[in-house]
Amino acid sequence: MKLFYAALLLAVSGSAIAQEFFSGKVDDIYVVGQRIVIDGEEYRFSGDTKIIVSGKLISVYALREGHPVEYALDYQATGQKKIRAIKLLISEEEAAQYLNH
Repeated sequence: MKLFYAALLLAVSGSAIAQEFFSGKVDDIYVVGQRIVIDGEEYRFSGDTKIIVSGKLISVYALREGHPVEYALDYQATGQKKIRAIKLLISEEEAAQYLNH
């Protein structure tokens, strides 16, 4: 019975954490203003936004215009289109440049 509840808890918590990612290309980024434009749509981000490349966290300063990305929206935010996470979709060689600094 305990095993059943443990499995149920894992299933529920896993689905709550699961995020839907959208694909796009970075058109512009304003780090100071915490804004990013992806495929013509402007979004907000914060210090809590996770920037990921090859499964590792990197600085928001690594994002460049033209980078292909996948991004997850923060549906908890009220009235603003806020990004929770950005996955940078670049080659392994490019990723190594960001990860080796």
